[in-house]
Amino acid sequence: MTRQKLSRRRTLVRLTIIALALASQLDHATAQPPAFDRVDVEMAVNAKAPITVLDAENMRFAVERINMPRQERQVGFVCGRIIPVDRPRFGDAMNSYQALLFLRYGQLSAGPVAAFFKPLEELLNDKMCQ
Repeated sequence: MTRQKLSRRRTLVRLTIIALALASQLDHATAQPPAFDRVDVEMAVNAKAPITVLDAENMRFAVERINMPRQERQVGFVCGRIIPVDRPRFGDAMNSYQALLFLRYGQLSAGPVAAFFKPLEELLNDKMCQ
Protein backbone atom coordinates (compact mmCIF):
# COMPACT_ATOMS: atom_id res chain seq x y z
CA MET A 1 0.00 0.00 0.00
CA THR A 2 1.17 3.44 -0.76
CA ARG A 3 1.30 6.23 1.75
CA GLN A 4 -1.53 8.05 0.03
CA LYS A 5 -3.88 5.04 0.24
CA LEU A 6 -2.92 4.44 3.88
CA SER A 7 -3.55 8.10 4.73
CA ARG A 8 -6.90 8.02 2.93
CA ARG A 9 -7.90 4.85 4.81
CA ARG A 10 -6.99 6.43 8.19
CA THR A 11 -9.00 9.52 7.34
CA LEU A 12 -11.99 7.37 6.38
CA VAL A 13 -11.75 5.38 9.63
CA ARG A 14 -11.54 8.60 11.69
CA LEU A 15 -14.57 10.08 9.93
CA THR A 16 -16.52 6.87 10.50
CA ILE A 17 -15.67 6.90 14.21
CA ILE A 18 -16.70 10.55 14.51
CA ALA A 19 -19.99 9.85 12.70
CA LEU A 20 -20.76 6.91 15.00
CA ALA A 21 -19.94 8.97 18.09
CA LEU A 22 -22.23 11.79 16.95
CA ALA A 23 -25.02 9.35 16.11
CA SER A 24 -24.84 7.73 19.55
CA GLN A 25 -24.97 11.14 21.25
CA LEU A 26 -27.96 12.16 19.18
CA ASP A 27 -29.81 8.97 20.08
CA HIS A 28 -28.99 9.46 23.77
CA ALA A 29 -30.04 13.13 23.73
CA THR A 30 -33.47 12.37 22.26
CA ALA A 31 -34.22 9.51 24.65
CA GLN A 32 -37.29 10.17 26.78
CA PRO A 33 -37.34 9.40 30.49
CA PRO A 34 -39.40 6.34 31.33
CA ALA A 35 -43.13 6.97 31.52
CA PHE A 36 -44.68 6.39 34.94
CA ASP A 37 -48.36 5.79 35.61
CA ARG A 38 -50.71 5.87 38.62
CA VAL A 39 -49.62 2.43 39.80
CA ASP A 40 -45.96 3.51 39.94
CA VAL A 41 -46.94 6.63 41.91
CA GLU A 42 -49.10 4.63 44.31
CA MET A 43 -46.29 2.12 44.89
CA ALA A 44 -43.79 4.92 45.60
CA VAL A 45 -46.14 6.67 48.05
CA ASN A 46 -47.11 3.47 49.88
CA ALA A 47 -43.43 2.54 50.18
CA LYS A 48 -42.52 5.94 51.67
CA ALA A 49 -45.57 6.36 53.95
CA PRO A 50 -44.42 4.08 56.84
CA ILE A 51 -41.42 6.36 57.36
CA THR A 52 -43.45 9.55 57.87
CA VAL A 53 -47.02 8.55 58.83
CA LEU A 54 -47.95 6.81 62.08
CA ASP A 55 -49.67 3.45 61.61
CA ALA A 56 -49.25 3.61 57.82
CA GLU A 57 -49.07 -0.18 57.59
CA ASN A 58 -52.82 -0.22 58.36
CA MET A 59 -53.63 2.29 55.62
CA ARG A 60 -53.52 2.37 51.84
CA PHE A 61 -52.70 5.61 50.08
CA ALA A 62 -54.80 5.88 46.90
CA VAL A 63 -53.90 8.36 44.15
CA GLU A 64 -56.42 11.04 43.15
CA ARG A 65 -54.40 13.86 41.55
CA ILE A 66 -50.86 13.77 40.14
CA ASN A 67 -48.50 16.44 38.89
CA MET A 68 -45.75 14.21 37.47
CA PRO A 69 -42.14 15.47 37.32
CA ARG A 70 -40.76 15.31 33.76
CA GLN A 71 -37.02 15.60 34.45
CA GLU A 72 -34.46 15.10 37.22
CA ARG A 73 -34.59 18.52 38.91
CA GLN A 74 -38.33 19.05 38.61
CA VAL A 75 -40.60 18.44 41.61
CA GLY A 76 -44.13 17.12 41.28
CA PHE A 77 -46.80 16.15 43.78
CA VAL A 78 -49.51 13.62 44.44
CA CYS A 79 -52.68 14.06 46.49
CA GLY A 80 -55.09 11.34 47.44
CA ARG A 81 -57.35 9.46 49.78
CA ILE A 82 -56.25 7.42 52.79
CA ILE A 83 -58.13 4.12 52.90
CA PRO A 84 -58.12 2.31 56.26
CA VAL A 85 -57.10 -1.34 56.03
CA ASP A 86 -57.53 -3.84 58.86
CA ARG A 87 -57.80 -1.84 62.12
CA PRO A 88 -55.92 1.47 62.15
CA ARG A 89 -54.92 2.60 65.65
CA PHE A 90 -56.32 6.06 64.99
CA GLY A 91 -59.55 4.92 63.38
CA ASP A 92 -60.41 6.64 60.13
CA ALA A 93 -59.50 10.14 61.36
CA MET A 94 -56.88 10.79 58.67
CA ASN A 95 -58.71 11.17 55.38
CA SER A 96 -56.25 12.55 52.82
CA TYR A 97 -52.56 13.00 52.10
CA GLN A 98 -50.10 14.94 49.97
CA ALA A 99 -46.55 13.94 48.96
CA LEU A 100 -43.82 15.33 46.73
CA LEU A 101 -42.65 13.37 43.70
CA PHE A 102 -39.29 13.58 41.99
CA LEU A 103 -37.08 11.61 39.63
CA ARG A 104 -33.83 10.28 41.04
CA TYR A 105 -31.51 8.59 38.53
CA GLY A 106 -34.48 7.92 36.25
CA GLN A 107 -36.55 6.28 39.00
CA LEU A 108 -39.70 7.78 40.50
CA SER A 109 -39.41 8.60 44.22
CA ALA A 110 -41.88 9.99 46.71
CA GLY A 111 -40.93 12.52 49.33
CA PRO A 112 -42.32 12.63 52.85
CA VAL A 113 -46.03 11.84 53.01
CA ALA A 114 -48.16 14.37 54.91
CA ALA A 115 -51.45 12.97 56.23
CA PHE A 116 -54.37 15.35 56.84
CA PHE A 117 -57.60 15.17 58.81
CA LYS A 118 -59.43 17.23 56.18
CA PRO A 119 -61.73 15.54 53.66
CA LEU A 120 -60.30 14.70 50.24
CA GLU A 121 -62.51 17.21 48.39
CA GLU A 122 -61.24 20.02 50.60
CA LEU A 123 -57.62 18.99 50.02
CA LEU A 124 -58.11 18.77 46.24
CA ASN A 125 -59.51 22.32 46.24
CA ASP A 126 -56.55 23.57 48.29
CA LYS A 127 -53.79 25.31 46.30
CA MET A 128 -51.17 22.73 47.35
CA CYS A 129 -52.93 20.11 45.22
CA GLN A 130 -53.61 22.17 42.11
